[in-house]
Amino acid sequence: MVSTHDDVSQYVRPPSLDDTRERLDEPAGRSLAGGTHLLAPSTSHPESAVVVDLQALPLGQLSATEGELTIGAMITLQTLVEGTSGLLAEAAQREAPRQVRQMATVGGTIAAAQPESELVTALLVLDARLHLADGYEVPLAEWMPEERRLITRVVVPVSTAGTGAARVARTPADRPIVLVCALAGVEGDTLATLRLAASGVAARPVRLFDVEETLVGKTTAEVLEETASVVQWSIEPASDFRGSSEYRRVMAGVLARRALAAALGEGASHGA
Repeated sequence: MVSTHDDVSQYVRPPSLDDTRERLDEPAGRSLAGGTHLLAPSTSHPESAVVVDLQALPLGQLSATEGELTIGAMITLQTLVEGTSGLLAEAAQREAPRQVRQMATVGGTIAAAQPESELVTALLVLDARLHLADGYEVPLAEWMPEERRLITRVVVPVSTAGTGAARVARTPADRPIVLVCALAGVEGDTLATLRLAASGVAARPVRLFDVEETLVGKTTAEVLEETASVVQWSIEPASDFRGSSEYRRVMAGVLARRALAAALGEGASHGA
């Protein structure tokens, strides 16, 4: 992506994925998707950049097949709001105001790796996989944006499990200080499936794998009783001007329980 310190020396719009990869493999290559995010500079000196516009690539398809939803990397957030439902549509809507959603792309939002991204947090809990231009596929939870590998599409498995989300922010329209998304499935009164993802507790949104492993297999009553404390002891958030480490830790536990209760049908999703 384009940095705030890049001195743009050339603009190109390659017609094919192979041409795009060739230009982005150059040290000066910088991708341009929706153009709503600028990366912070990696050095204090300007660099001569070749801006590689992705608009001509056939990456704008949104399709559902049996068991999977495939999202082209150039799909806009507004298209995602209008073309999907549930947690995914809600997260896309909260990601940005409508004017920005009409430009911002799914691939660009993932690549920007914003620490409070509601869409990325939701995609994590939905177990999304990224297909890359080099032919590889990687789980979003293992994605390393610093590697600068071009995303071509996002694949989301369809699940019948319940989902929920809970957030705390200064105002309902603000970016969340802490957000937790949950996906849960039960067999009888036992928690059989659990995924938890959180933003505002690390440098970027993360899956809480240790928490999932600890809670799966317990009764729903036990899970709802233990979730907050398990989450709080599993994270080490940093402090910033919006919230101290202790505040973020406590809120992550509270919100995880709320999101999980919503996913289990015990309550509604909450925003604070």
